[in-house]
Amino acid sequence: MINLSRNSVSRLAKIMFSLFILAFLYIALQVAFSPRGYRVESSDWQDVIPGAVQMVRRGSDYVWVVRYANTELKSFVMLNEVVVTGSTECDPNIHKACEFSGVAGDGIVFRYLEQRPTNLANNVPWFKGFTNPASGSYYDRFGRLYRDETNIQNGAAQGMEMLLGVRIED
Repeated sequence: MINLSRNSVSRLAKIMFSLFILAFLYIALQVAFSPRGYRVESSDWQDVIPGAVQMVRRGSDYVWVVRYANTELKSFVMLNEVVVTGSTECDPNIHKACEFSGVAGDGIVFRYLEQRPTNLANNVPWFKGFTNPASGSYYDRFGRLYRDETNIQNGAAQGMEMLLGVRIED
């Protein structure tokens, strides 16, 4: 066995405690002085690849960040016939990215769907979008509500709540 004197153990404990304090200060300073640290900024859309969707968390809120690619303008126009136009302010003619509230009014988090929902009519185009798991309502990538039997039966009338729209010229 190792036989250490009381002074040796005390000195070793002080060194270990000092290293612990230094490590804590290093991490605290890294977070405080890094460009973003662990804070979520309103420019999250810049981190999202064009054509992609990502959920971020701001405090206790969930936010869907959608960044649009140039090709999505065509799908936006095609969907005008099957969605409630004007149900959200997001428009790829004006915005290059939009942020939507990720939580429905009843506290349930919206889900992002790449695959076509099974109960969506076959003649309705689907270019990825969102669903409210509580009500079963469907929304396109621009936050607009689908004019579909499921949404009509649920009494849904509004699109997703747009929190931020990043204009093309910004």
